[in-house]
Amino acid sequence: MIWTYNQHTGKRIKEPYNKLYWQHKKINNVDFKLKQTLFGMHLIKGSDKPIAIVESEKTAIICSVYYPKYIWLATGGLNNLKVELLRILAGKNVVLFPDLGCYNKWFHKAKKFKQFCNIKVSNILELNATEDEKNKGLDLADFLIKNVL
Repeated sequence: MIWTYNQHTGKRIKEPYNKLYWQHKKINNVDFKLKQTLFGMHLIKGSDKPIAIVESEKTAIICSVYYPKYIWLATGGLNNLKVELLRILAGKNVVLFPDLGCYNKWFHKAKKFKQFCNIKVSNILELNATEDEKNKGLDLADFLIKNVL
């Protein structure tokens, strides 16, 4: 995927439209078969660290600096938290860190993953955010950058 980011805020450009492009379409590869994975999956091989999952790749990278005791993975989107992507984490200890406003959705999705991994959903953002921060849908990286947590 090719995304465009605001150079001043580090946020993806979504207005006036989501500037997201699929590389295989840009190069016109008609034989391409898309198989998605979690961002950072290559880091789990041979590691016994617990896994932390966030939505944004940017957040995974930032969190890896602040909390290196975890392997940080990213779904790449709110709706990409799927059984087929997480099944490779069988037997692992996993903590989900949803963006503000997404806790309930990820909490209910996490029930499906309990059959193959030890999974928890963090509500640290929901407990510490102001109403304004909740309305903005901030993520863990936003709080770490502001040194709120």
